[in-house]
Amino acid sequence: MGDRALSALLSLSESLQQELSSQPPGRVLAFDLESLQPSPAFSGAVGMLAEPDVFPSDRLFVFMHRGELHAGLPVSLGLGLHWIGESAPGKLTGRTGAPVDLGATALARISLSGSFVCVVWREAEDRVRLRVTRCRRREDSLRVRVRLETVPGPAPESDELLAALTGHHPLEAFELLLDKATRGRFDERHARLLEYWRSLEPAAAEALWRACDDAGRFVELREWLRRIAETDTEEDLAGDLAWAPPRSGWPAEAWIEAVAGNLLQAAADPETFRRLRNAARAADRLLGEDGLPEALRELKRKAVEMACERPAAGEPRALESLLATLRARALEAAGKRMEAELIWRWQTTTDRTAWLDCSFGFSEAGVAAFRKALRGDLEAALEARAASARLHAAVLTHGLRRRTHVELHLPFLDRKLWSARLEALAEARIETTLDGRIVVYKLAATDERERENFVRSTMNLCGAFILRPERNDTQFDLSWTCERRLNAPQARLELVPLLLGYGFEQAVRWLEPLLPEAEQIEMEMSVSVPGAMAAAWLEAPIERSSEFRPVYTEMSVAVQQALRTWLPFVYFRDLSRYETLGAAYPLVVYRCTLPFRSKTSNEFAYDIMSAESVALARRSTGMALAAELARIEQLLLAAGKPDTARFYRPSRRDAILASVERSPRLFHSLLVADAQFVDHLIRLGVRAGSLRRAMQHEPQRAARELARFGEEFVKTFHRRLRRLYGGEDFTAFGPLLLVEATRGLNAGLRATAAVRGVLRLTAVLRDGEVREERFVNRDYGSAPVFEA
Repeated sequence: MGDRALSALLSLSESLQQELSSQPPGRVLAFDLESLQPSPAFSGAVGMLAEPDVFPSDRLFVFMHRGELHAGLPVSLGLGLHWIGESAPGKLTGRTGAPVDLGATALARISLSGSFVCVVWREAEDRVRLRVTRCRRREDSLRVRVRLETVPGPAPESDELLAALTGHHPLEAFELLLDKATRGRFDERHARLLEYWRSLEPAAAEALWRACDDAGRFVELREWLRRIAETDTEEDLAGDLAWAPPRSGWPAEAWIEAVAGNLLQAAADPETFRRLRNAARAADRLLGEDGLPEALRELKRKAVEMACERPAAGEPRALESLLATLRARALEAAGKRMEAELIWRWQTTTDRTAWLDCSFGFSEAGVAAFRKALRGDLEAALEARAASARLHAAVLTHGLRRRTHVELHLPFLDRKLWSARLEALAEARIETTLDGRIVVYKLAATDERERENFVRSTMNLCGAFILRPERNDTQFDLSWTCERRLNAPQARLELVPLLLGYGFEQAVRWLEPLLPEAEQIEMEMSVSVPGAMAAAWLEAPIERSSEFRPVYTEMSVAVQQALRTWLPFVYFRDLSRYETLGAAYPLVVYRCTLPFRSKTSNEFAYDIMSAESVALARRSTGMALAAELARIEQLLLAAGKPDTARFYRPSRRDAILASVERSPRLFHSLLVADAQFVDHLIRLGVRAGSLRRAMQHEPQRAARELARFGEEFVKTFHRRLRRLYGGEDFTAFGPLLLVEATRGLNAGLRATAAVRGVLRLTAVLRDGEVREERFVNRDYGSAPVFEA
């Protein structure tokens, strides 16, 4: 069948899918290949497709698959290790994003439950082709479950995770040797290699590192670099990927994914293909130079020897349990990441994007794999190396990374604990986050974890400035997670607007029909900005820069808006707090004020010392205050609190404003908090920008100053958050404000302000039924997913 006929069928009006939806389960509709008109004589049940070798070559068959698709994908697991500590007063040591190969291949067991349109036709060369797409109806949801299982295999020759934890990782030694080789007597060959190495995406550098001393892997990488460099179009690349794909888990595949994002994007998006081809030409040109591959291999050999020569650290026996737990959590975290990515793909793809597109031969194995695929079992079809099946570009086969790095965040340790860091780790607590990261905490009370998260994030930023100032590759996510239980009225009147504000429209569509029967809603939300956006701190403007006011204005507005969104949401989780009018009214008015937008270079928040500025804040509430009062009144009435609700009638808007004006202390304290948080974040950006420049001339002094400032920054922030409002401890907001400040920096520097979000909702209904679903927001794929 020609591509023209397939394209015409896929672009038919929605009436085709409506007709499919109205058919009994398993009903197949047949179409004439040329006219695309129905052919009732060839229609029937799915069972009729079990003998593909007798298909008429002039017919095309379409059916709806409602239910589950099962697939198994091999993936290679790694970690991106983030560990910064204070080895001496004012001296940070460690690394962010150190790549760690776990030395294991895993099988991702994927279960997709939804409505899929399947198209079958007879190809030339004695093959039958099956193409699976999502149903066109946008309201159709997808349930995704992913479980990763370790595939048994030979034990790796070395334990990279242990080497990274003890500071013996050969890749770090390799980079030190490469940098050292360019000093002293000038070596043009090593200088070119160093310049190229620093220009690489971190995952592309890792792929080259892993291939350079393995003849088979290096040859395959060179072959693919040359093939891509000589390829004319993305369609040609798609053909190469279908007919002779790179070996799964080998460096060639990892290199392509590092540059292009994934194989599907490289084969479908012209701009991504051009970027990939340019990168391949540069890499092929460099590796084709006389002596460079040998120099690369020699440097790696010396690095491995150097790492092996370092004395063993005498690891505590309990560390063995830690390493085993980390490997198990890596499987869990990678599964969560893959689930989130598949959900985002479902939300953003159309019925023209294939989830599976496979050609099966008429051999016994090919026909058996085709029959399983008709029933929803895609595992045999996804064995890309099987001679009986050829995989065309599709989501399940080319749209997911086969080389998966999971972020591993270790605790920030001061100089007292850094010298005994392995013992400290052996007693640590390990958690897997909603968005698929691993976080290790020192043994501490639960209320100290958010403080640890903020310290960790801030010191990771400082470490990126200090430890690798020549590279703009901040590789860690800045993340924040909130959990809350709400009753149905709270979910409708408080949670729904918040979800819409963060781009979770799909979640709102799922939730709203359940609210009338819901007893309780449990929410867990994670918002994050990836390293590509966190790197904006490396570009933060200094004073007297032309970008100073516009960039920090955007950052200020983002932080102020986050406080107005989340502070009332958390504070009023206990509805009885609305009864204390003296504390409730100022927070309600504050929520409705517009964030201050600077018009001068030295003013980024409302100034309580200026009566005009405070009056401007109160006036900015406009009609928003009346709408907010109406919402609160509905909420309190639904909660059976009519006596309290009458104090929040919209008609009391002016009286409430007058009350706040008469007793301004709490309202002023909120405006002061705005100003203090914004001021400290601006100082962080300015200090980072100025000291980053000083690194070139006085690196030791700059490092000490930035480390000291980072410590002071954390202490000041937490001191203010601990007594932010109403006696409530809001130290959990530290990572949130860092995320939102980073969003604002990107809005000012790069005109992009996407924040990635992952959400889990659990609805407990009155009849005892429990429904749970996961979602990602519309911006989930707007920023690149972390890869070390």
